[in-house]
Formats: sequence, structure tokens, C-alpha cells
Amino acid sequence: REQPAPPHEPAVVEYHATEGRSWRVWLSAEGARVARLTPHTESPGADPAQASARGTANELVLFFYGRIPPDSLELEGDPRVFDQLFAWDPSA
Repeated sequence: REQPAPPHEPAVVEYHATEGRSWRVWLSAEGARVARLTPHTESPGADPAQASARGTANELVLFFYGRIPPDSLELEGDPRVFDQLFAWDPSA
């Protein structure tokens, strides 16, 4: 089943687990694309992130499911990106 595109402007978001892994998510009218960041994929100036979240892997998962507030994590960039993600209902 195809997921509906997010109802907001395209954005790039990064998620960083303090245990060492990071991911970049590209959101567009076509949907979402996710890639694990490594030293080889982190290139300055390429698709800069509008927002990022950093915490333990456990905290990030709880954040994704709305079980902890955003201020539980270290957030950088435009907080509206996270507001839009939480308001998006892909089943609608």
C-alpha cells in the first residue's frame, strides 16, 4: 500500500542516536526517503537538514511514537518541521 505524501513543504531531518548511529530523512511530495549517515555520506552542503533530534535510541523511538515530549531530546533547527511530522496522519 502506498503511503500518502506528507502535507507540508519538503524537508530534510536528521536523527542522531547517542550510541553512535545517525539517519537522514528526506520528505517530499513523493514521500519519504531514509539513509543511514556514515562519515562517507556526511558531505557538507549536500541537502542540509532543516531540523535534527539527538538522544538515546530509546528516547528517539519514544519521541517517534509521541510518548515523550520534544524537549526531552536535544533539538536543533526549525521546530515546525517536527510539529508538521506529528500532525501528519498517513492513514488519512
